[in-house]
Amino acid sequence: MSVVIIGKHDEYKLYKDKKLGKGGFATVFKGINTRTKEEVAIKHITERVDYGLREAKKMEELSKDRDNIYTVKLLDYKKSSKELFLILPYYEHGSLQDYIQKNGKLSLEMNCSMFGLFASR
Repeated sequence: MSVVIIGKHDEYKLYKDKKLGKGGFATVFKGINTRTKEEVAIKHITERVDYGLREAKKMEELSKDRDNIYTVKLLDYKKSSKELFLILPYYEHGSLQDYIQKNGKLSLEMNCSMFGLFASR
């Protein structure tokens, strides 16, 4: 089952049967940009919508800095009176936290590699 979300910039299809994760006040689903066919993650916020909207505004501001690799970019969003949808990049392998939970601690080599990447920015 899918739901169409019309954001500020584009239209997206949210797949309710493809849940990627669930947090305190949001559930994240896999989706697709219907125009570009790019896969996206869609965070569906139903609790504390006003707080979510403030966070979306902050993410939108941070997303303007194209050189910033340290934050997840907000691609788009849609707000109604009772819910908020944040359109985010879809990462096939999940987050760093997902990787660590699945594979255990990072090796020294992986830590050094990541530190080098961050330090070079």
